[in-house]
Amino acid sequence: HAMRPLFLLLRRTFSLQAPRQQGYSQTGPVRCYDGTAGAYTECGALHGRPMRMRLGGLRAIIVIVPSLFIGATLSKEGAAFLEENDIFVPDDDDD
Repeated sequence: HAMRPLFLLLRRTFSLQAPRQQGYSQTGPVRCYDGTAGAYTECGALHGRPMRMRLGGLRAIIVIVPSLFIGATLSKEGAAFLEENDIFVPDDDDD
């Protein structure tokens, strides 16, 4: 049973549950509202605020910048390969 604490730690670390907010007592996993039923619950109350991802802008930049760089590099190398092998050579007289 020595693996049980490790299993519980890993389950807590990698669970798909959102972190609990202060002031709320909740017993089950946090469910995100998908917006398909409108802004109001069945009893007429507004749905709770959507969860905000911490450092979401920084995470987006960390993904977007390398992706753009890799895409630009692949495009540049592909164009150089096409010109080198005379597959596609742009004409200069298309002014």
